[in-house]
Amino acid sequence: MRYLGSWRAVLAAGTLAFLARGWLDWRFVYGEFTADDDIATTFITILFYTAVCAVWIWALVATGRERRGGAIGVLVLSLLLLVVGGIATFAALCPSPCGTAWPLMEATNWLGIVVGVVAVASAGGRLAAET
Repeated sequence: MRYLGSWRAVLAAGTLAFLARGWLDWRFVYGEFTADDDIATTFITILFYTAVCAVWIWALVATGRERRGGAIGVLVLSLLLLVVGGIATFAALCPSPCGTAWPLMEATNWLGIVVGVVAVASAGGRLAAET
């Protein structure tokens, strides 16, 4: 359990969570919510994803430097985007078993929730160790 709360574990879990969310969004979510000919929505979506990626990369860099703010960023982003987002997907958009891109979407969403929980536990453990 000591390893789960280490800075390396937070960085590894946060990076894995970032990649999992990116794969899930760009493979399944982005195409579902933006039309090819809707430039305004596409532009706003790209701005949103760029902002989220910038904050997440900042959190990973700060975590690599063993900064408390980085662990907080990994915890918040992983909790909101992977855990809550994954559960909300099953609750509101595509109940399990999800028929969208079966079985890849189903497996990816469950994996995202698991990776998110590990990232949240790791960041939470690191933050708890510092207090």
